[in-house]
Amino acid sequence: MGRIIPLAGDTFLTQRQIEVLSLRERGVPQKTIASQFGTSVANISTIEHSARANVLKAEHTLTLSKLLKCNIIFNAHEGTGLWDLVSRVYTMADNDGTKLAYTEPELVALLNRELKHAFDNRKLTANTEIGLTPDGHLIVNPIAQS
Repeated sequence: MGRIIPLAGDTFLTQRQIEVLSLRERGVPQKTIASQFGTSVANISTIEHSARANVLKAEHTLTLSKLLKCNIIFNAHEGTGLWDLVSRVYTMADNDGTKLAYTEPELVALLNRELKHAFDNRKLTANTEIGLTPDGHLIVNPIAQS
């Protein structure tokens, strides 16, 4: 049985973008896809680039919608150290009377994972929004540079 390509439905992607991404995720070269679709490699490249940009924008929108549900939102500025950020999260939670859903090692691991591209030498390289939900979970949103 062949692989089924999901339908675009009500998403930010066109059906063609989904087809291209599906093939690319399976390692099919752009040249092969272009030949299969009867178009140029440049066109396939443009479709793929637009699709990936749309996926990223959708992911950022989901993160923002989660931030809107947070009872605490604060900014961590570029240059903030990892341990200073951990301390600030605990302070914000304590001041709000919110019990964090993480042990300290879990919190460090979460921040490292969520901000892996925003840390260099354990310091933030970009401003970041941190949200704390009423049940003690963190929402991490690296702020896109305009």
